[in-house]
Amino acid sequence: MPIEVHYDPGSNTLFGRVIGDPAPDEIIASFELVRAAGTIPVDADIIWDMRAMDFTALSIERLRDIVKRRKKLNTYRADCASAYVVLGPQEERMIRLMIAVSVGVQRREAIFRSMDKAKSWLRGLKTPQTTVTAPIGGGTTPPP
Repeated sequence: MPIEVHYDPGSNTLFGRVIGDPAPDEIIASFELVRAAGTIPVDADIIWDMRAMDFTALSIERLRDIVKRRKKLNTYRADCASAYVVLGPQEERMIRLMIAVSVGVQRREAIFRSMDKAKSWLRGLKTPQTTVTAPIGGGTTPPP
């Protein structure tokens, strides 16, 4: 199968590995199977490992079709983040184009060249941020 999908409940992250040149129907079918299982929370973030994907057949028309289908899938996903792991600048440009024309699909998306960096980014989104205030006169006040 050109797309392998698995869920890690410990990190509440869905992992999608794209291999070769999958058709848009294959991409959607993979996620419909996961969704139908009913075991994945709607707020699960996703990491797309696209390092084994063949980007040479990805035309603008095909990209538009994928975006249209993403919008359909977005109707049942909560405010999730998507990280894309690619090999190089050409693949990164294609994903940036997809994100640019996907207005209204995702709120937080980023592209990385390593799986570790993608995982780290998602962990950072899930970690509450501590605010440090600076009192008048300089210095810092430790958080409460």
